[in-house]
Amino acid sequence: MRLLVACLLPLSMLCCGCERSEPIKVPLPSPGKSSPGIVPTEPEPAAAPHPDLRKEMPPEVAPPPPADATITQRPDGAQVVSFKGFTMEIPAAWVSQQVPNPMRAAQFEWPAKDGEDKPLLIVFYFGPGSGGGVQANIDRWRGQFVETGEPAAGTTDSFSTDSAKITVLDKSGTYKDQPQMMSPEFTAREGYRMLAAAVEIDGGPVFFKAVGPEKSVAAQKEAFLAAIRTLRRGS
Repeated sequence: MRLLVACLLPLSMLCCGCERSEPIKVPLPSPGKSSPGIVPTEPEPAAAPHPDLRKEMPPEVAPPPPADATITQRPDGAQVVSFKGFTMEIPAAWVSQQVPNPMRAAQFEWPAKDGEDKPLLIVFYFGPGSGGGVQANIDRWRGQFVETGEPAAGTTDSFSTDSAKITVLDKSGTYKDQPQMMSPEFTAREGYRMLAAAVEIDGGPVFFKAVGPEKSVAAQKEAFLAAIRTLRRGS
């Protein structure tokens, strides 16, 4: 009997030692990676919805610029441009460009004549009732030319459509090509012409300013007047 107990005692101690042994630790896969044979229980980061970048940006960083104007081609070949809740028919020769800052609602490059630089038409919209009065803008546009002696007023014309009242300024001379709005520095562009318009419309006003070499702007004047007559609120 004593011999049997002596034999069983080491065996029982061995079993107890086995029960106290540390569990085997299995390393987990790194976050965002799937190991072979293991199905991840969380979705990959790409499956998560994109965050609102405007909320993520610090105050000193400007939000992305608004979406540019969109162009729809009509069966008759005309183009309909949509911007800021407005639509307008434009010639196929006008090339839509990406706006460089949120102050511009749309901009278009016009064809050039006789090797001249291509004129640029810029559309401004600041919100309902914003952007200043018509006369204040006419005076400001006139002041964007270098004057020697008596200032040239240019010509103004006003007319109405079924949905808007339109005032147009047509002026030629030496244009002050400023790198930024209200900048005191400028490059003098001789032989330039400006076609500018203030369109008083529901939800407006909307402002247009085209500047470029004399011949190239003159060639687009009738198309410009026809286009701004088609400006409408809504898509």
